[in-house]
Amino acid sequence: MTADDSAGDLDCLAELAGIESVHRDYFGRQTVVSQETKRALLRALGFPVDDPAGLASALRSFAERSWWRALEPVCVTIAPDPIRVGLTLTQAAQGDALEWWLTEECGRSHRGVARWDDLPVREERALEGRSIERRELEIGIALPFGYHRLEVGDLGTTSVIVAPKHCFLSRPEAGKERTWGLAIQLYALSSPTNWGVGDFSDLREIAQVTASAGGASVALNPLHELDPANPAAASPYAPSSRLHLNVASLDVEAIPDFAECSEARRIATSPAFAARLSDLRAAPLVDYESVATCKRAILDVLFAWFRRHHLERKTARGRAFQAFVEAGGPALQQLATFETLREHFSDPPFSFGPAAWPQAFRDCTSQAVAKFSAVHSERVQFFAYLQWNADVQLAAAERACAEMPVGLFRDLAVGASPDGAEAWSDPATLLRDVTLGAPSDPLNVHGQSWGLAPQSPIALRERAYAPFSALIRANMRYAGALRIDHVMGWQRQFWIPVGHPPSDGAYVRFPLADLLAVVALESARNTCIVVGEDLGTLPDGFRETMRDSQVLSSRLLYFERAEDGEIAAPEQYPTAAVVSPGTHDLPTLPAFWTARDVQLRATLGLLPVGESPADALAHRESEREAFLSAFLRAHALGIDVATRLRSAGASPEPADLRALVAAAYRYLARSPSLMLTVSLDDMLGSALQVNVPGTVLEHPNWQHKAGVPISKLLQDAGFAAVIDAVRERASV
Repeated sequence: MTADDSAGDLDCLAELAGIESVHRDYFGRQTVVSQETKRALLRALGFPVDDPAGLASALRSFAERSWWRALEPVCVTIAPDPIRVGLTLTQAAQGDALEWWLTEECGRSHRGVARWDDLPVREERALEGRSIERRELEIGIALPFGYHRLEVGDLGTTSVIVAPKHCFLSRPEAGKERTWGLAIQLYALSSPTNWGVGDFSDLREIAQVTASAGGASVALNPLHELDPANPAAASPYAPSSRLHLNVASLDVEAIPDFAECSEARRIATSPAFAARLSDLRAAPLVDYESVATCKRAILDVLFAWFRRHHLERKTARGRAFQAFVEAGGPALQQLATFETLREHFSDPPFSFGPAAWPQAFRDCTSQAVAKFSAVHSERVQFFAYLQWNADVQLAAAERACAEMPVGLFRDLAVGASPDGAEAWSDPATLLRDVTLGAPSDPLNVHGQSWGLAPQSPIALRERAYAPFSALIRANMRYAGALRIDHVMGWQRQFWIPVGHPPSDGAYVRFPLADLLAVVALESARNTCIVVGEDLGTLPDGFRETMRDSQVLSSRLLYFERAEDGEIAAPEQYPTAAVVSPGTHDLPTLPAFWTARDVQLRATLGLLPVGESPADALAHRESEREAFLSAFLRAHALGIDVATRLRSAGASPEPADLRALVAAAYRYLARSPSLMLTVSLDDMLGSALQVNVPGTVLEHPNWQHKAGVPISKLLQDAGFAAVIDAVRERASV
């Protein structure tokens, strides 16, 4: 085989596997993907590509695999279209009659018989001297939405997914009612009862405050489980498991065992412990490690109490826990086992995660892991106990949203930590040798590498999208809306080989239509609105596809522009959208107006190449003027306030800055978009940025607390001003 043959095989296999050979960045610059990148991505997907013979064999097998199996692993149908399943057989295997059995998800079964010769031929192919036909079997049954199973004679089985055409769009109905909701970072909430970090009880309280102010939802940062063994790794967008909840958000004192256990109360109310909690509450930044130490000390005591007084006695609480564990199935067992292992291997050199563990423990299905889980069953049970209580407390927060049209508005991160529980539990689906990222854009001229493991589109289809549906279902639990971080990943994802810069990345295609069908099915079942974070470089026609599926778009005041380049007027925003000024990765309105973010990025060396601080400040001055003009045209801001703001530049008076923030939300409130999210940081006048992309230790990301306790929010001048501004949505 020549080098040219090998290169051609590599290109063909990459194309079949969905790796795009060229891509353009935000600026329109084209990149041709290198052979080295293609080889690395194919290797990560499990293809043997390191020698010409292995590459040629992999190409042949992958190209022909659908012709050598009678049934594909999954058939996705959009109701009310008929169910059509492809059958692929060699002439030698073709029989006269095919008996089939279809079992609905609920257990109801159907039987039928089809004659092979009566089935329409869709494709024919000759392979290895054999004639192969692909024919189409139509199942003339109107199935309910769901995940069903079809068995055809002795040929095998396939999953049949029947989904609605659209995602659920609840109250508000399109074009009839527009709502607003409060956007918070849960960890940042301040209260006299939490232990230095916002918890699920704080969430319940702020939901009640939001409802009393007329809000329809509480939008949250992701609630995914992080790494209990490394509390300082606090980014909610780099989770250990997106299938489970962050137990750092537990309200320890709200666990019923706390009221029963005098030993836990004695420790928690001791002078030294109480003083430590007081310091943690008063600190302006969340001290995750100290909070975790305090919580774990009490949680260990509570679990010991629970085992003795509830599990062993089989009380109602004990039975409820057992039912939760049974419902959690293998996924919960794997998480709890992983976290027990993570705790066990907490010292160097094993503390860096599964890749550093002894080989036998890196495979979640190994005998060594099974034996470890049995020997440490009590500790495994402890981590399940934490998940149970987190689930109970999140359910209580949802009940506090009962009168809201939407309720909790959750967030699903685009990927998971390659060293976390999700990747360890499912290494065939989550790939550790590539990382998600993005090509260059105005804020990241060198591109981005997020350090997150993606799901394999090939593995997803082979498993009938079960890992994907489980992920969507877990995050729609207790939610009235779900935001999908980087929703473009349903069509294509930018993958970078681990250890390489973003310039070595490539886009990998995903089965958009099938994934949208699964999301629509779960959305309908969970009566959950779906919102896509569709910011950045978008594939052609992507937003139109999302709109047709009733996935709401994300539109930001900072970025929305009319065709002439001017700030988009409120009426120019789309109806099927959620609008807000910015996101957690962007400056708050007060930071934007005072150029605090420009100063921060200059200090951190994060300004675009070739842009000086003076240039950035001059550009910000022109942006302020553009927004003032837009607000005045829309009558969202008074002329007198605008005049003072122009004169003050980046140093406005506090009252004028509050008026500016209120004007921005009044402006957005007049858009036809179905949902508006209001940032608590904006309302409270914070100039502290939640997260500065491109930093780890250089900036206290995910640590800043809200400056006003939840109980005093309704009395805060900035909070009240924005509430007054957005309430007009109900009357416009």
